[in-house]
Amino acid sequence: MPSNPALYAALATAQASAYGVEKDKTNSYHQYPYASAEAVILEGRKALACADLAFLTVERKFVPTSGLSATASAEDDSAGRPGKGKPPKTPIGRVEMRYLLVHKSGESLEILSSTYVIPESGRPADKAEAAAVTSDLSYTLRGLLLLPRGLGEPPIDGRDDRDDDDPRDRRADYAPRDERPPSDRPSAEAPRSGARAAADRAVEAQTRGPVAQVPTHDPAHLALCNDFVRRARVADIGEGREEPADIHDLILKSDLPKPLRDQALVAVYRRASEIVDDPDVLDGWIRAALSAALDEGQKATLRECFAAADERISKLPPIDAAA
Repeated sequence: MPSNPALYAALATAQASAYGVEKDKTNSYHQYPYASAEAVILEGRKALACADLAFLTVERKFVPTSGLSATASAEDDSAGRPGKGKPPKTPIGRVEMRYLLVHKSGESLEILSSTYVIPESGRPADKAEAAAVTSDLSYTLRGLLLLPRGLGEPPIDGRDDRDDDDPRDRRADYAPRDERPPSDRPSAEAPRSGARAAADRAVEAQTRGPVAQVPTHDPAHLALCNDFVRRARVADIGEGREEPADIHDLILKSDLPKPLRDQALVAVYRRASEIVDDPDVLDGWIRAALSAALDEGQKATLRECFAAADERISKLPPIDAAA
């Protein structure tokens, strides 16, 4: 059994609720689109928040490359010729990052990662280190949440890694070179299997934005879902208060698409588990949650909430004794 069951269940929920990231930026020099680190971080934050997860940077350390100083690098150009004032595209070190993934239950998971620091023309060592830190965070979040980014394969940070001394890299019709032997290259004519085609369609259906050319949730639906979630978190039982049952009925009557409807319903079920004090009422909420056809990650989260509610209610004094 995993040592952090609540955290892993929440991570499954976060992965299920995460969307692909649109290629929102374009390299101004080479004119190819890429997904910015900011877009990846924003989507990652939304998916983590939906599952009550937090992601923290707890340690950052720069480890210089042995035998190469930033000062010496800045005095040479990309071909190693001194005195040109252009730094080579070689690393001067790495940033080593230590992250902590934390669930509201208190469970946590440490994640280690590192990224090369590579100064370039117009990007000195301090800026290169800052870029490496941002890039490391975006790549770590992308791997943690399995975020697709459009349909192509340009790098997230859009960095120019081409060789300035190679004339092929300066052509207008430049395409990245495939250094693999011809025998190892995939055939462009090879048909996709039925399973692969289905998987590709499933991934494309999760990718939002004009690059993927697929439908996205209507902004009005997103706003309505967020409003339901906000109201659910402050719902309470009592005269003049909006109760979880009221919000539950409104959600079921709305025209929200199923992913957004389920997200709002989970917020209602969680709030109900926090405030009900009658075992029969709790059973009613459990039956409602079971009939909602939620995904496995959401079910796991609610099982934990309802179990905690059942334990809390069992410790309450009987109504007659309280009277």
